[in-house]
Amino acid sequence: MDPTFTVLNSVVNNINKKPLNTTHGEGAVTGQEVEITITFTTPIALGPGRYFFRPEVSVNSGDFLFLSSPKPIVPPGVAITGDLQAWIRNAGLSPDWLRIGTDIIGTDVPGTAAPVFNMTYTLSGITIQNAGSPREPDCNGQTSAALNQQFGNHAAASAALGYRSVQALTESFRNACKE
Repeated sequence: MDPTFTVLNSVVNNINKKPLNTTHGEGAVTGQEVEITITFTTPIALGPGRYFFRPEVSVNSGDFLFLSSPKPIVPPGVAITGDLQAWIRNAGLSPDWLRIGTDIIGTDVPGTAAPVFNMTYTLSGITIQNAGSPREPDCNGQTSAALNQQFGNHAAASAALGYRSVQALTESFRNACKE
């Protein structure tokens, strides 16, 4: 990975509530591109659906900026069906969010759509086949049965999935079922 990277536009400080939200960004920024890998020491169970991921990193100097790419994704990239655009929030906007491309970057050209951006991350792990769905009546029972079917029993499932105990595994899928 090249340690120096330049982006054509950035959104760092000039993030305003409506109606002063369209600032067109803050221009080009050059910095170091870093890939971050995170391993959860306590596994988490997530049900199917969409999740917001808010990266927050402490740095000794400067700013942490999340790189994104314009949509649509073109080959060799693969578009994700139903892909949403990037959103941002700071203390001045809270509890609201703004779309980076549509609300902040915007466009001054009538009839031209504002840009939208992809902010992607990868989450990988072991998938539990036939697990229950959050907020469904038998989510816990279905997930328990799915774990037993896939791993033989809860003890084997907790070991394979990295939980410190069967109780921790059970608590994790019960919490996931409540969401």
